[in-house]
Amino acid sequence: MSGSPSIPTASLVRLDDMLWSYRVAAERGQARTLDEIRLQIPAFENQESAYKLATCVQALFKEKKITTKEALFKQLTFEVRNGEHAVNRRWKIVVQNEEKKLINQALQELPFAYSIYNKKIAVVRIEPFHFSWIAHMIRAVMSVWQTFKAAHSFCFASMQLQTWSLPYSQRSLQERLKEGVFTDPFTELATSAFQSLESHFVFEKKITGDYCFRLAENGFLTLVPNSNEMEENKKACRAYKQFALQEYGEELVNYLEYAYEFSFDELILRGLPLLPDHIFRTNIGVNNIQLNHIEELYDKLFSLFQRLEKMDPQVDLNDIFDFQAMGKKGNFSIRELRGLIDQVGLSQNGRVSKLCAKELLEFLKSFFGKVAPESVKNLPPAQFNTLVAMIMPQDFERERALTGRKIRHLAIAGCYTMGDQNCQNPVRDFFELLHIFPGLQKTEDWKNFYELAAHVVSKKSIFRAHPAQEGKGKQELRVGLLIPGPKTATGESRWFYNEAFFDDNNGNLNYVLLPACSGYSYENKALPFVKVFRSTASSIGALDWEESVMADLNPIASPGPADMGEGLRNERVGFDERTIPLWVAYLLFADSYEQKMSHQNQLATSQRKIYEKKKEKCLRQALSEFMECYGSDSQKYAAAKRVGASKEPLAIFDFLTNQAALLKELPKYKINQDMVFAGHSLGATLSQLGTYFFGPKRKRIPLPGYSFTCFSSEATGIDNGYDERFMSFGREHKGLFKALKVHWKLIERIEYGDIIVESGQTYLGTTGYKETDADWLQIEADVFRPLKSAEDLAITTFVAHGRRFGLAREGEGKDYTITKLEPQMLYSYKHSVWLSKKFEEIFGYGGLGNSYLIEGARRGISFVISPLTFLINYLYKTIFRDPIANEDKSGCIFARYVRKGIA
Repeated sequence: MSGSPSIPTASLVRLDDMLWSYRVAAERGQARTLDEIRLQIPAFENQESAYKLATCVQALFKEKKITTKEALFKQLTFEVRNGEHAVNRRWKIVVQNEEKKLINQALQELPFAYSIYNKKIAVVRIEPFHFSWIAHMIRAVMSVWQTFKAAHSFCFASMQLQTWSLPYSQRSLQERLKEGVFTDPFTELATSAFQSLESHFVFEKKITGDYCFRLAENGFLTLVPNSNEMEENKKACRAYKQFALQEYGEELVNYLEYAYEFSFDELILRGLPLLPDHIFRTNIGVNNIQLNHIEELYDKLFSLFQRLEKMDPQVDLNDIFDFQAMGKKGNFSIRELRGLIDQVGLSQNGRVSKLCAKELLEFLKSFFGKVAPESVKNLPPAQFNTLVAMIMPQDFERERALTGRKIRHLAIAGCYTMGDQNCQNPVRDFFELLHIFPGLQKTEDWKNFYELAAHVVSKKSIFRAHPAQEGKGKQELRVGLLIPGPKTATGESRWFYNEAFFDDNNGNLNYVLLPACSGYSYENKALPFVKVFRSTASSIGALDWEESVMADLNPIASPGPADMGEGLRNERVGFDERTIPLWVAYLLFADSYEQKMSHQNQLATSQRKIYEKKKEKCLRQALSEFMECYGSDSQKYAAAKRVGASKEPLAIFDFLTNQAALLKELPKYKINQDMVFAGHSLGATLSQLGTYFFGPKRKRIPLPGYSFTCFSSEATGIDNGYDERFMSFGREHKGLFKALKVHWKLIERIEYGDIIVESGQTYLGTTGYKETDADWLQIEADVFRPLKSAEDLAITTFVAHGRRFGLAREGEGKDYTITKLEPQMLYSYKHSVWLSKKFEEIFGYGGLGNSYLIEGARRGISFVISPLTFLINYLYKTIFRDPIANEDKSGCIFARYVRKGIA
């Protein structure tokens, strides 16, 4: 290539430490089969050399108009001249074709290892070219001259990388409010550095960096190679600390310093450099918005409202807010104030400097209305969303907060998508969680929400670690994180928050997600109570990872905790608030007959007698269930027995009604919500067990008109006995369930080729299933089959058992297809000794590849290695894991959100 080409860099995106990418754009009329080309660059001592080489290759491809895989020569070469020593040489470009690798072709024959490659993405590897006369002669004989015909040269003489400095000065409050979120000079420079100069695109727990910030006398913020100039380092760090405290507030900055293990004060004291990595971690940490932040913001707004009522209406912004106090405890942060002004609607019109008390007061009068609710959760949805919008970044702002390190080429996994799997890293947990926030909001798609919650949210540590108030060296786990839910059909946001976290010391680790605003609704009901269970956490970095492995390797039963009931004493609080015991349900059933008789004045005598008999039968059943429930309470049992001896149904009715009122078990004392159990893999098994243990096992059912839903993604089976008792319970009381409009719904998702789902014995709700069971039990079972035409990252970057389908496209020629199953076939799949051809076509396995064989092998292996897992568990708990304040003597960890009332 003649001349000195202009090196385009704007569209070059970094994906990994040594991997870059750019989008392929074809000119009009030009064929294009590639959407993206990825460039694998060799390692250099200086990261800038790798960046320059990547820009050269991009320029070469753009000049040659390479837009198809056919245009990529297997041995395309080019030469860099007049560049630095490391880059100044001839290079060859090798196209990676994973599909044609012999080992990959062999793996394609195994359903569980079946891989899919996006045909619209090409990966090329850049390597030093070593000239070989022998190779040259062979190519000549074979008439393969493309390598040398395609040789090109680059001249670096005119290539200029961007300037690594930006204007920076102390700005006024009005100037700060006009800035966008995460558009500060520190973030912009750090973002550029991670895309080009910094060696470590993939970060670990330890803070590292090649460059540091320097605040020059001329008012410019600059990135320079790491330096030990202590005074200069202190100057830059003081400037950023002041910025962060004012922008985000003391509470968030203090939290991220503790959780992410760095201190601005220590950096200043020791004169250590401020690195782009510090900026990145700060940007991630300040996105950790909790429900208590919304509550505190409400209190600040109310205090401001009271102050403004006493102020001169024409007082301007500087007299209302103390700029120097911004971010301090009890004061607005600049981010909060900016959000308030955005909601007032002034900043977008460039009128921030003209903002006065009158305009703020008018907005706040409208916002608060006449009567304040008891808690922020009880605000109307529009009002609650306004509060959240004041502090919660929008999707495009959240992407800026990723500071140039966004993961673009891989789907976010439950385990760490990138980086060291064996080191607990709260920064990476939350960083990766932020990536799926947009996906969680898919309009009215609740199955997608449950899928992402089960596969990803449950495996990211969504609790926050704080120093324990008591106990030296301990940390306390707290909950309350805001997580987006599916948007409404009209585009309004809906938010959940983490109400509770539980770890039973047996492999059952789960979170409770509740709607952050009680006014949110779907299908004319409140949003559901969601309990999401974590799947196997084999990475040492995960909390109590070894317990989940032990649950998977349960040698005496199907995968799952040795004692699922261990957690009931802590977990049942949330369930008891949303369910009723069976005896109360029969009491309500009896009352329904009374209501029928009272509303039908002309009821025939014969019909009335039938209703009275049915009512008495229900009351007797209710009393029997009551006595069984309180058999250990001698007083209650004796009182019930005396009432039972009476021949007056009214006496039974009055007794049970009084007991239900005293125990607050009547529906009027409850929270009206559907209950959802969701999980993936081991978590899906736990969701099935939870559906049984928290309902039929305890003889509790949903409130009238509500349901239990189990979302089970690629579950292993549960023991036959659990499902037999579940089905027996449902059939025995199905008349009651139909009368109260109560039902169970089971959503079972299986992926074609997934061999792990063959472990365990059976699926919940399938034992002896008959069409008559549909009155109380709905089963939706699907087998998802990924296609070679798939492009969705959640399909192309995972193998069987890990893929997700909620955001992918269904249909031939797209990402996947679905085969719907009847419950009877699902049961047969788990209980057939010989899998027919039909099973093989649907699930990927036939013949003797059955559940009995896989489960037997799992138990055998588990029996042999279970002593080792117990030893690992003991060593981990006693030596390696930090002590946790909210852990009881049995090893259970429980945290629940502490609600705050409106001030």
